[in-house]
Amino acid sequence: FTHLGNGIPRALDRHDNVLWRVLDAGGLAIGLIPDGIHVSPALFRLMHRLSGDTYYTTDAIAAAGSPPGRYTIGGIALEVGADQVVREQGKSNFAGSALAPLQGVLRAARMLGCSWQDPWLRASLAPRQLIGLADPLAIGQPADFCVIEGDREPRVVAVFADGVEVARHQSPSG
Repeated sequence: FTHLGNGIPRALDRHDNVLWRVLDAGGLAIGLIPDGIHVSPALFRLMHRLSGDTYYTTDAIAAAGSPPGRYTIGGIALEVGADQVVREQGKSNFAGSALAPLQGVLRAARMLGCSWQDPWLRASLAPRQLIGLADPLAIGQPADFCVIEGDREPRVVAVFADGVEVARHQSPSG
């Protein structure tokens, strides 16, 4: 079940709704957007307790990583809010997210009260495993990965694709 909480009406029948049906189904891998908006922090924690196969997904669009403001993407006027939710200008419904994946992992860690490493695996390796892709890190093979620095405030230092560095980010001090 991907994007649990996404596209669900704000008001749900308290006796019969999609959330109860997902919980009742059992054995489902549940995909969550770890932003604290698509599902509440309480529901986020509950899904982790009830499902052994929780993974993270995103609604990220081309605006990912962009600061709050107005943008035109694909000819559509969009607004990135302070919450990193993207909406069409003048509308209240979601049109995607500008939340960068690392920020989603950090929000997940805060909601769960843990370090970022466990949520990182749920955002990186868990989705690959669920669709049957091999672990991208194999001895002697080129790899796609990123180097992260810092424990409390982690940041991406470098990005590698097929074992070749494709991006390096400067430290805040220079």
